[in-house]
Amino acid sequence: MSTVTSKATAKTETTKPQTHWAVSADGTRIAYDVTGAGPVLVVVEGAMCRREMGAAQMLTPALADRFSVVGYDRRGRGESSDTQPYDVQREVEDLVAVLDAVGPDVYVFAASSGAALALEAARQGVPMKKLAVYEAPFIVDDTHAPNALDLPEQIERLVAQDRRGAAVKLFMK
Repeated sequence: MSTVTSKATAKTETTKPQTHWAVSADGTRIAYDVTGAGPVLVVVEGAMCRREMGAAQMLTPALADRFSVVGYDRRGRGESSDTQPYDVQREVEDLVAVLDAVGPDVYVFAASSGAALALEAARQGVPMKKLAVYEAPFIVDDTHAPNALDLPEQIERLVAQDRRGAAVKLFMK
């Protein structure tokens, strides 16, 4: 978001940046906005965030004077559509669509599950000038038990039963 100050009223108001659209390989429309000027920095949000309430919301005001900060809604969140069935590869394709729309030579910052997604994209050779990740949800030692292999199915069952609170609790466990 950008801040506009009116000299006539000395009042500050916040304006929402214009929404742009990238189209993923499967036709899913991915909503994104760009704030600031400079090299392009795409922010990949975590699972329960959208561009208006996550890392992009916090980073944009701090970085918009040096970067063109791109926040996007991952599929099924915010203004983006949600073509089924879900697959991580579709999310990689969504990120590619956003990078293609705003690139080349794009920096990427990703948090939480967005970090895991961005790392998978980098592993597949998706071009990024630099990638910074924060709190990727990987279990790398014995301080936390590994997730059950059927965790996605367990969460889907809870959602199908309209037990969304239980699904979030299980996801965050």
